[in-house]
Amino acid sequence: MKAFFRVLSDEECHRVHEESLGILKNTGVRVETPIGRNILRSAGAIVNDTTKLVKFPRALVEASMKLITRDFTLSARRPGADLVFRDGRLNGGVSILLPDGVASTVLDKKTGERRKGTREDWIAATRLSDVLDEIGMYWRIVEIDDTKRNISNYVYYICSMFRNFSKHVNDGPSTMTGIPWFLELIQTIFGTREEIRTNHPVSQVICPQSPLMIDKDYTETCLALKGWNIPVHIMPLPRQL
Repeated sequence: MKAFFRVLSDEECHRVHEESLGILKNTGVRVETPIGRNILRSAGAIVNDTTKLVKFPRALVEASMKLITRDFTLSARRPGADLVFRDGRLNGGVSILLPDGVASTVLDKKTGERRKGTREDWIAATRLSDVLDEIGMYWRIVEIDDTKRNISNYVYYICSMFRNFSKHVNDGPSTMTGIPWFLELIQTIFGTREEIRTNHPVSQVICPQSPLMIDKDYTETCLALKGWNIPVHIMPLPRQL
């Protein structure tokens, strides 16, 4: 049995689109990275470097939407676990689950108490995600609180992630210092730069904040990977200020 449901009607979708175009044109987005502002300026956006506001003409948005790639594959090490998108639909409309990311605490299975997560907790959660067929993509579930943040531990984390998870991985460097190590590792695992560009074995996530703000450091880290054709998931994080 299959269940089908629709959240918005055609009319409601059109209204969301029109309202969004109005906000992008008249209110704009605060873009903290000057590199990003220069890219948007060259594309035709209206940029104010003093306020860091970027406004998007309707024609620019609609022209950009026509350039969206709708047929692509997010590959996996495990045979048969690739995520295939055709006309923007995953596996012909079949959904998968993605564990939400980086819980700050865990429930200790022995004591029943809530505590900070450890490397051991993260590995256990990663292995569990890998064996559950419903979960089709990796995202770090547990914050690792007992490990210092340095390059040595970052390399260990990336190696352990691929060692314990065989489906598509949504993770990447969050700082500039991690980029060369990350690229070296994924080439060791997945092959040449061109193979990575073609097969998309890894992807990243970026989270614009409310009210309509794109941060500097993490965004510039994503931009530094330009040329590797690494897909980016955009997940807005609206919050109350």
